[in-house]
Amino acid sequence: MKKERQGADRRTWFGLWVVVSGVFMVVADASIINVAFPELGEKLNASDELLIWVVSGYNISVASFLLLSGRMADRYGRRRLFEWGIILFTVGSLLCGLAPTAETLVVFRILQGIGGATIFPASLALAIPSFPVWQRATAIGIWGAMGGVGAAFGPGLGGILLNAFGWRSIFFINIPIGIIILIFSHIIFKESKDTSRVGKLDTLGVPAGTIGIALIMVGLVLGENLGYFDYRPILVSIVGVLLIPFSIYRSKVHPSPLLDLSLFKVRSFSVTSISAAFFGLAFLAGYLLLSKMLQDVWGWSIIKAGLGLSISALISAVVAVFSGPWSGSRGQREVISVGAICSCLAYVYLLVFATGEPDFWGVLFPVSVLLGIGVGLAIASFTSGSLRDLDPELFVIGNATSRTTQQLSYALGVTVVVLLSNNPETISGFQSSFIWVAVFFGLSSVVMALFFPSHLFGLKKHVGSKQNDRKS
Repeated sequence: MKKERQGADRRTWFGLWVVVSGVFMVVADASIINVAFPELGEKLNASDELLIWVVSGYNISVASFLLLSGRMADRYGRRRLFEWGIILFTVGSLLCGLAPTAETLVVFRILQGIGGATIFPASLALAIPSFPVWQRATAIGIWGAMGGVGAAFGPGLGGILLNAFGWRSIFFINIPIGIIILIFSHIIFKESKDTSRVGKLDTLGVPAGTIGIALIMVGLVLGENLGYFDYRPILVSIVGVLLIPFSIYRSKVHPSPLLDLSLFKVRSFSVTSISAAFFGLAFLAGYLLLSKMLQDVWGWSIIKAGLGLSISALISAVVAVFSGPWSGSRGQREVISVGAICSCLAYVYLLVFATGEPDFWGVLFPVSVLLGIGVGLAIASFTSGSLRDLDPELFVIGNATSRTTQQLSYALGVTVVVLLSNNPETISGFQSSFIWVAVFFGLSSVVMALFFPSHLFGLKKHVGSKQNDRKS
């Protein structure tokens, strides 16, 4: 009995922190750009419509390659793919820091996103299987928490770097971090594969769906500039809408699809994925709105705005330390539901009390507390909720599938709120965007509270690969 309850050794825990450092770096880079919007627009002479793609292009490229990276990690080696992802991300960061124009920055951000997509699925499969079953909820919670903490810390870290060294430093900072992660990864981890994965992969289905989402976003941006009844945004949006059912059809009929639809038959996985997608439509978009409000409406400097946003990041980091074990002992339904509703209340508070006059204690501080608690609880538990009833052999593809929906929702949410903010220099111009963010945080809480199964991690038989795999 004592042997069964023996915990993971130091090497296993250290390996977890190596991979979550990579996850932190990738997610922080998605939000660190938010505080740099004004300076990027000025230095690179770029419009908000173009800057949308500095954020969304990154998120879309991550989403486009997550599933392919997950399958490749299973086939060709988890450590190999993780290390190649770190290399791509680090090189992409270097090129972003050297970018001469906004257009080239968008291109290099896409390369960076491909590296990030390769890091995500392989990192979880490298670290988690070494933990005993009774500690996996905690380990997965820590892994997931780094996503939320990274996104929350991004704007604050970005503000400090921008003020001290300029916008290029927010990319150059990744280079030494990436090198350190690469070295320790090679020392700590042994190679592992899933030899049961055979057959030619469907390389059309999921990219078609991702391109479809991207075209819908392009249609939204074009509609803002040309008018929503102009034939060009309508045509682009229609093509995007048609590609999505094509992607689902390919996943149904192909013998070795990138998107395994049978995962969605697992209730805990499907409910968590839907809840996480709703959360994603509000999450990065909400931080972008806060950053723009502090700088454009309250007139705060970049460093002051970054430090103001870091309050919620610090709170979420503290809460995230405990939310993993809480979700394992109390259940992901309760933890995520409370986290999402706290995040919703933060933006309801902004709707009611925010004005054009700066008010740290009356507005920003209570909003930061609510948002920090909400993000720390929810983001840390989404990963463990989606993987709870899957066999460890399905962690890579399950995590990649769940992260794909999240990344696409991040990109779509940012696009919509930028377009909704019709007068970003007054608080009234943010009202409709705040409503968007509050509504989707609320929907995330409702979905989780009403539909997620109540049993705890490890107490129900896992859904194994034999049940889910398709014949090749």
